[in-house]
Amino acid sequence: MRCCHDGGTSLRRALAWVPLLGLCGCSALGIYRFDKPERAPANESVTIPSQIEGGVALTGPMMAALKVAMDDFRPPWVTAEKQEHLEEKCLADWRYIDARVVQANDDLFYVTFSPNLSACGPGLVLLDGGVVYAIDGKGRILAEGE
Repeated sequence: MRCCHDGGTSLRRALAWVPLLGLCGCSALGIYRFDKPERAPANESVTIPSQIEGGVALTGPMMAALKVAMDDFRPPWVTAEKQEHLEEKCLADWRYIDARVVQANDDLFYVTFSPNLSACGPGLVLLDGGVVYAIDGKGRILAEGE
């Protein structure tokens, strides 16, 4: 009859794999480097008002749909600094992308991204850079179009 204790054989087998995981790198575990947002110095801080009026209200499911679409449209590792041409730098910078989230029903969201390259540099025009995503409540992309 076998008891809960097997003399540590299972533990030894599991630990034998640990050095091999190091050879695969962190990507094998789904880990990638995350740069925390920059914080302004204390002398540039502002006071947050007790009541915030106006603006755009996004629900949690809307935020989840937006995150899925953002990661597909421009993966986190694509940065403006790594791009060669001005148009590519603009497309890799969220400041020049207009977004809209529409909740069609409880389980369907439409997310659109429209590059606004005129805000990036004078004379920059992109004829076909926008995209529309249909995303369900489970965070799956159901369709993608222009």
